[in-house]
Amino acid sequence: MKDTYIFVEGDSDERFLQAVFLRYYADGGRAQFISLGGSYRRLEEEKRIEQLKDGRRNLVIVDADVKTFRQVKSGVQALLDRIAGEQGGRDIPFQAESFLFPDDKSDGNLESLVRRLTPKNKEGVWNCIDGYADCITGIQNPRLRRIDSKTKIYIYVNAHYHVKWNSQEWMLETEIWNLESKTLNNLLAFLDKYFTRNQ
Repeated sequence: MKDTYIFVEGDSDERFLQAVFLRYYADGGRAQFISLGGSYRRLEEEKRIEQLKDGRRNLVIVDADVKTFRQVKSGVQALLDRIAGEQGGRDIPFQAESFLFPDDKSDGNLESLVRRLTPKNKEGVWNCIDGYADCITGIQNPRLRRIDSKTKIYIYVNAHYHVKWNSQEWMLETEIWNLESKTLNNLLAFLDKYFTRNQ
């Protein structure tokens, strides 16, 4: 039974976390992902509040890239506290916890976490991508698309012939990502509270 809702900002976050579950947690199938469409503030929508109130465990995993980590963390917590307060005298207790990418203590986002999972022998690819982004920015043509951190990840993945960006398991490609990296330690410690680590 899916007893845990995991609220994420979008598809990339879900695919990344699914890869983490496939690698580390045999019981990851207990989680149901719900996309917030880019902002934790969409938890306020009536439908989402009803999902939060039905007695399942709720995890909110979003980016810490709006303002500062402290502001986003306190904003998420204030929202969860308010929803819990609105629950009133229900018999089923409201449960919710949050984790902010990249490590639940720093400013950043999923992309800054994922980039740190690059194996050493692939780090040079980022010099090319960053140079390309700087070059596009320098042209200052409003008809050119800005190369943001999400687009850089897309370029990195698609630079490898054998990896498809839209495949469900693009993060499991060990040639281009190191899922054994200590960069994941804080995320894994958070998930360990709710899921059983593979032996």
